[in-house]
Amino acid sequence: KKRKTMKWTLSVLAAGLVLLAASILYVIRLPKLQISRITLTGVETLEEAVVRGRIADGLAGVYYRVLPRSSFFFVSPDHVKADLEKEFPRIEEARVEKEFPDAMSITIAERPFWGIFCSTEHSSTTPICAYIDPSGVAYARAPEPEGKLIIVVRSDRGDVALGSAVADPALMDEMRKIASDLEAKTDISVSGFVVSSRVPGELRAIAAEGFTLIFARDNDIGESITVFRQVLEREIGDRKSRLEYVDLRLGNKVFYKMR
Repeated sequence: KKRKTMKWTLSVLAAGLVLLAASILYVIRLPKLQISRITLTGVETLEEAVVRGRIADGLAGVYYRVLPRSSFFFVSPDHVKADLEKEFPRIEEARVEKEFPDAMSITIAERPFWGIFCSTEHSSTTPICAYIDPSGVAYARAPEPEGKLIIVVRSDRGDVALGSAVADPALMDEMRKIASDLEAKTDISVSGFVVSSRVPGELRAIAAEGFTLIFARDNDIGESITVFRQVLEREIGDRKSRLEYVDLRLGNKVFYKMR
């Protein structure tokens, strides 16, 4: 009698579990609980259709042949965020939120343009160029630039991987400071920089006028520019267009060469 009672109880429990699983599966597969309404904002230079296509691909298909990936309960905002930022290096940040029962809102912040980074390996003369943001992250391939309207950073390091920083934060800070301080203190615009792995303590800025300014990275950049302004006013004057280079690595001792 006890065995029959136990079997009956187990049968009831098993039936209950099957019914519960079937109910959960039914709810998970309800069309009303599938992410189908997606609000996408912040897209500027990216193609919205391409971004939406990537999102749709992530929601397509099923888990274990029965569980839809688009179910409100299975869609992970963190996963969608990570996938978009990895697939589109131009995206600086993606904010993703789910809205019950079938909506998801995505706000994208694209990386601001700062300049172009061109890398040439020692064994090659063909540079690999990419657009970079103010933090030095390469986010899209770029043609080798011509002219002086865009800041171009040239280096002898290897390939430029999209989505990664091409320069350390300290170097980017130094280049931004040189560009801003030179224009503020001397009205000279910077058209580019040269970074050499063979001389890591040196940073060369190319003025739009065509001459080179040589900085020591260990020195105070602001002070070096102040010294240059004094030399410009007291010694060089209207001969600025004839400058070839100005060496600012030795503090108050400035060396310069005219063409």
